[in-house]
Amino acid sequence: MAPLKISLGFSISFFVLLVGLLLRQCIALKISGYVKQIKDYFANAQLEKELVKSNGSVKLATRKFTEKELEEATSKYDDSRTIATGEHGKVYKGILPDKRVVAVKEFKSESRFRTEFEVLSRIKHRHVVRLLGYCIDSRQHTLVYDFINNDTLYKHIQEKNEGSSTLSFELRMKIAAEIAAALAYMHSSTCNSQIIHLNVNSKRILLDENYMARLAYFREAKFVLQGTTHVEGTVRGSSGYLDPESIQSNTLSEKNDVYSFGVVLVELLTSQNAFCKERPEADKHLASLFLRSVEESRLDQILDGEITRGKILLGQPKKLLIWQNAV
Repeated sequence: MAPLKISLGFSISFFVLLVGLLLRQCIALKISGYVKQIKDYFANAQLEKELVKSNGSVKLATRKFTEKELEEATSKYDDSRTIATGEHGKVYKGILPDKRVVAVKEFKSESRFRTEFEVLSRIKHRHVVRLLGYCIDSRQHTLVYDFINNDTLYKHIQEKNEGSSTLSFELRMKIAAEIAAALAYMHSSTCNSQIIHLNVNSKRILLDENYMARLAYFREAKFVLQGTTHVEGTVRGSSGYLDPESIQSNTLSEKNDVYSFGVVLVELLTSQNAFCKERPEADKHLASLFLRSVEESRLDQILDGEITRGKILLGQPKKLLIWQNAV
């Protein structure tokens, strides 16, 4: 009987000890969770304070959304609301209580969130996507924009319907002029500094239902202070759009945007990808292919077929001739 009592006592003691350890661990985890929430709260409060300080007009230009508002707008970030997915976060379609449709973008990186917020809160231009608000008390830092509903320029010039271009020549040139206007505005003295985008490409240009262009995605952008011509930094971006001189010198300036815009312009003329592994080595970059085609007087071989067949410029051969001489 004695051994049974000893065994039973040992089992009860072990059980009590085990329960105690589990309770202790649960309490520790709960306290740790509370501590993290408190730290996040003060970190987010400090971030907001810094952002407001860096741009005094932010309170007037943007609205602060709550986490609950954005969850309701996106149906709790339901996958069916996903517009785009990238390595830096997701973009969702949101519907506000007043029925206004917005784009809700989550950022995995605080630095990229900060950059896009600081840049877009200073820009007010009809051909730059408009920042409506922000949320920095959610699971991830979030920005809210106007919803541009007609996809990217890339899809319109690269994805064709039964072999035909989806954009007319005149419309393509209108879009080019609109993006040029946006870049000219950014490269002027805006808020005591120039803004350089540093990742201009056809996937960063959004079109609305009237085919009006909006430049978007400013997470790589930088400010160039007055009195300086460039900033030091590593050139990043999409293959085919990068300025070779800047890559060698590690300097970033408006020249990066101008070069990238030139490639977009060639895309509009040729409907070809800025970079293509399937092309011969010397022609992988569209800029190189285009320049050599001009030098060898065979530009008509790489222009979009609709242009060369005259379907877009029907009855306007002089305009095409003038454009070929211009480039």
